[in-house]
Amino acid sequence: MSWLIANRPLTFLVGIFIMVFNAQAYDFKSKNDWLARCDLNRDNTVNKPDKRKFRKLCSTALAGNVCDQNEDGKSNKLRDKRIFWLRCKTASIAPKPDALPSAVVLRSRVVSMTPSTMTYTVDLHLADLYSDSVASLNINDVESASGKTLNSKPGILFGYQPVSASCGTPGDKGAYSAMMVLDRSGSMASNDPQNITLTAAESFARNLGAGDTMSLMAFPEDQSANRPYQCTVYGTGFDAVSNGWIASIKTLADANGGTPLYDCALQSLNYTLSKTPGQSNRAVLLFTDGDDTESISTVDDVIAKSIATSIPIFPIALDSANSLALGEVAFKTGGGLIFASDVRQLITAYSTLGGVLRGTRPICTLTMNEYMQQGKLTNGGSSLRYVKITVGEEVVFIPVYLPVYWDQ
Repeated sequence: MSWLIANRPLTFLVGIFIMVFNAQAYDFKSKNDWLARCDLNRDNTVNKPDKRKFRKLCSTALAGNVCDQNEDGKSNKLRDKRIFWLRCKTASIAPKPDALPSAVVLRSRVVSMTPSTMTYTVDLHLADLYSDSVASLNINDVESASGKTLNSKPGILFGYQPVSASCGTPGDKGAYSAMMVLDRSGSMASNDPQNITLTAAESFARNLGAGDTMSLMAFPEDQSANRPYQCTVYGTGFDAVSNGWIASIKTLADANGGTPLYDCALQSLNYTLSKTPGQSNRAVLLFTDGDDTESISTVDDVIAKSIATSIPIFPIALDSANSLALGEVAFKTGGGLIFASDVRQLITAYSTLGGVLRGTRPICTLTMNEYMQQGKLTNGGSSLRYVKITVGEEVVFIPVYLPVYWDQ
């Protein structure tokens, strides 16, 4: 016992040491951040060879961003090495976020087509589980998901072959105004019992940039669940008060009722048009986990209104939603489709969507060949095929809508 008492001051000082050096600018919130600072031998992990590399690199170096870990203007071989390893070991064993990689499918185009083959391109933004954008795409990470299609006749067989991939940043489009529409129908209670959707929506509000504004709508009506109208709008317009929007989102935990998806999409377009005069960079973010069950309006009404107002729609769909109809909405309005086979993908999707709207996140263009084994391709109609892309250790399903029909 006397030994424990005598050494308590040492334990206290070690705790202070850890707190002080963890409190500096190296917070390691992003995997890319800690890899850039810690992975000195560039093997995509942080381990003891990096510690040896640091010692060798910094034994002769003067002050620097990597070597001067305690920021005293010197490279102290022993002291800086200890701090480096403390930071980087902590970063390397930090738990992974409870999120999954995601994609925003922005544009798809048919390049050429015969009855048996087709070449098409698809533009997409990919985010890894740390919400870092994928800045380069290897076609070896792309494969077909030919067993997962929508609107194909029985007996149709086809395959895909990735041809090429390139990535680049479009350029800053300026501040945006985004209307967030949230489906709180009864099915959400089983499809998302932990309300990860709301946590993800909060991340969008939290990441508003300079000049960006948003508004919020939720459906359906439920007086006891802070949804007094079939399509309830919160606030008095569009603004950048993140904390206010987060507080409103938190009130939407209860899920019950039907899905007036198209009626609320139409109202969100009208509201956005009236509240954002003169704003060119506008969008409606339309989340749902199912098909429309209550609307008077149709999907064609929504598409026509979006085109007339020049406000693109970004459908955000869980696996249970009507992805074919939502893909058509995104394709025809110039928006983008987010498909989440796991609700945890919404964390990274919403976190990075603001950068996609601004044009500051990298966009990858993927070229694919599709070839028929049974059946034929015809113009007209619509179809949705899925491509699988590996991001890190996870697979992301990419829904690609095209105005092409599979026939026998």
